[in-house]
Amino acid sequence: MKWMAALALVSPLYAQMPIAGIRSWTGTVRMTAQGNGVYAYGKFTDTWSVDSGAEFKVKVDWTDKGAWYLGRITEGRVTVRERYLVTGPSSSALTTYTGEADLRNGLDGEARAFALYVNRKGQYRLGHIDPIISVIVKRPHDTLTWQAPWLQTIGVDPEFTPPNPPTRLKGSYEMQGRAFFLLAGTVRPEFSWKVEYDLVPDQPAEELEVLVSSADYGWWRPAAGAGGSRGNTITMTAELQKKGGGEPPVKAKTFEWRFSEMSRVPGYAMNMPKTNPQTTPDMRFEPSDTLKVLDSEGQMAEATPGQLTKSDAVVGSWDWGGYGELEVTAVLEDGRRIQGRLKGTGEPAILLPRRTPGDTIAKSWRDAYGAGSRPDSADDENSPVGDGHQGDGLTLYEEYRGFIEKGEHVDGSVDTKDFFIFNRAGAAYVPGIKLFEELTGLKVHFELTEEEAGEFRVINRNAGEAPHRVDQHLVEIRSDSGPRETASAIGGPGNPILIDWVIMPAVTGQEEEYLVVYYAKTLAHELLHAVNVWHHGDGGDKTVRWFERDGAIYEVGLNGRGQPRGEERPIRVLRENGTPAKMTIPPEGVSIWLGSERGTHSGADTCVMRYDASDGYVSRSDEAVRYYVVEKSGSLLCDTDRGTGVNDAARTTPQPRYGDPEAGRGRCLRQILVNDAVKAPRR
Repeated sequence: MKWMAALALVSPLYAQMPIAGIRSWTGTVRMTAQGNGVYAYGKFTDTWSVDSGAEFKVKVDWTDKGAWYLGRITEGRVTVRERYLVTGPSSSALTTYTGEADLRNGLDGEARAFALYVNRKGQYRLGHIDPIISVIVKRPHDTLTWQAPWLQTIGVDPEFTPPNPPTRLKGSYEMQGRAFFLLAGTVRPEFSWKVEYDLVPDQPAEELEVLVSSADYGWWRPAAGAGGSRGNTITMTAELQKKGGGEPPVKAKTFEWRFSEMSRVPGYAMNMPKTNPQTTPDMRFEPSDTLKVLDSEGQMAEATPGQLTKSDAVVGSWDWGGYGELEVTAVLEDGRRIQGRLKGTGEPAILLPRRTPGDTIAKSWRDAYGAGSRPDSADDENSPVGDGHQGDGLTLYEEYRGFIEKGEHVDGSVDTKDFFIFNRAGAAYVPGIKLFEELTGLKVHFELTEEEAGEFRVINRNAGEAPHRVDQHLVEIRSDSGPRETASAIGGPGNPILIDWVIMPAVTGQEEEYLVVYYAKTLAHELLHAVNVWHHGDGGDKTVRWFERDGAIYEVGLNGRGQPRGEERPIRVLRENGTPAKMTIPPEGVSIWLGSERGTHSGADTCVMRYDASDGYVSRSDEAVRYYVVEKSGSLLCDTDRGTGVNDAARTTPQPRYGDPEAGRGRCLRQILVNDAVKAPRR
């Protein structure tokens, strides 16, 4: 038939398959037309009215003409009643047209066709294939035509998408029509039609399901390969079956796989690569003999066409912190599209790796490290407690994604604050780094290469749009081969962002044991400045020169350049037991560091933050007496704001050396601050 050929041209882009497996519809359509009006021209007035209607039953079956169900009117009639009154200056004339017709057959004697059009967006339309229906009026010599609706869009059902077919199409709509008669010979007045419809599917679609599973889904977490190459993989399997199990009555032509969401975090770990971190998808489909990847970024794939009930998709990971949402749809031979759902949960969006909606962290990692339900943006470690500020500047996600250290991937610590070091000073200083770690309780990462450390000391530089709190800095250790061979935390005390670097005397690695131990304590002291730990005190210490003349010892102060200043004064140099100190003073004299109360040597005498350079101190009872001492370096980290040991206030032989620390100092264990998101307090 001609109209069949026409339909083939209307919707060539729609798939040639029944919608949701529904192969036929039956129902009733009722149409009513009412209208009236007045039309004036010259001295005449035309008054008109329309009252028509039709009711018929239809049955439509699936065709291969692209989203069309075609069929016929199985029974029904149409009636027409039109009234036409012409009024002039001296007369009037009334004409009434009435008629009816059987709607089952057209003028050619064939069954009158009817169409239902449904697309996958849930839109549907209906109409007569032949829009002109002839109605014979009562007068045999008059034949009138009645205009039927044609392809009116009558509804949008958001649930009408496979695999959710409707159980009924019911509703009404209005459209404009025209009268059969003519006004003034040319005008056909318009009126409103109301169309009511009620259609039901004859054969509901068989209930099928696609379940998605993986033997590794419960424990898998993404990993990158060396240098950011592809790392591990996970195989996801989609299986078509009857709901509840059993062989499906139809097969799938193919399975369509896609990532509806995918992370693109720069690089492949928080600190790698050093430069030009790419933002390509963190997970991608792997091509195989049974799976064709459809795009250059590996985000869409489809199974090799055939008669299928199962499809495997291998997903490769290119990042240690990738996260995405996977979807799969089985495209059946009869045109239905069945969306896959995760086995055991029924969710259509498969979170990869397995995680809580809205989270970016694999549940297996959370379980393994006891991270619980803490947000992926959390920065709340409380070990060590330090100065009370929680966290280490790294979010939970950043610790999960991890870091590359000496070429190997390492996770951050969930409960312990992390601290990163780039050690340029050599292996001889590793004991000092380990002492610092032991004293603070921090998790210290100290084997970073220059590339891993980066150019600007930011250890979590590859954050992108992932959960990120602050650019957290590492601390660099350098060696000083200059004449002074100093040890200092340049920029400190402060948190890591404030520290330019820690500088230490150059060593060969052949030093005697006592010097190795001393340098370890010195480095631990300077690294503590890099987490905002302060000296026990800063004021009052001074450098003097002692020299001998005529059997007596004299003292003179020194300026910053080591030159004498002020007056010479005689002193007595004693041991702390009150006996004279036996010492040999060269002719040019000897420089002496005198510690002061509440100065750098005060506080707990076992603390590594206490200075150990003092040669003596001034007697409280006799300003002319100097007690000559040899200080011992501390190897612990204090948690007191009182002097202990030689600085104990109760010490009487002969007195407390330097006493309590300066106000606000001491309790070094409670000063530790790692987090660069916090403004380091001054003390």
